[in-house]
Amino acid sequence: MKKLLFLLIVGLLLAGCTPAATLTPIVMTTANGTVIEYIGDQDIPTIQEGFGIYGPEADFDGVYPGWSGTIPVTVINGKDKERTFTLTALEYASWVSISEPEFVVPAGGTYQVPVTLAIPENTSLPKNFDIDILVADSTQTGLVQIGYTVKWHIKVR
Repeated sequence: MKKLLFLLIVGLLLAGCTPAATLTPIVMTTANGTVIEYIGDQDIPTIQEGFGIYGPEADFDGVYPGWSGTIPVTVINGKDKERTFTLTALEYASWVSISEPEFVVPAGGTYQVPVTLAIPENTSLPKNFDIDILVADSTQTGLVQIGYTVKWHIKVR
């Protein structure tokens, strides 16, 4: 009887399970052959409260001195309140251009900000490096402040 009850409970639990959604990355190849891969804003999940970022990583393969490229950073706001966000490059800040470093997202809304990486000419580059872009909710007050980072993985040609 215990075994039957156990199997019935496990069966009911598994019946409600569905596989996690898989996201298909967007792959762009620039005119000069650099490959950029990132997650776009298709099928963005909703958030009840707080905020999130969509596409927290991007891969740039084959950059070189003088190269530049732009991809969006998507911020998802929870349904609880309007928030003001800031975007800041934590490394190589002089190479990163953020079209709107501060913006407002309504409750339950999403917002895309184009962010450009422009590597100066005649620059000595490491073979691989990362750039973190901080997405912070500047509406928050108090001792605890929450922020997320978007990580760009850079591979030099």
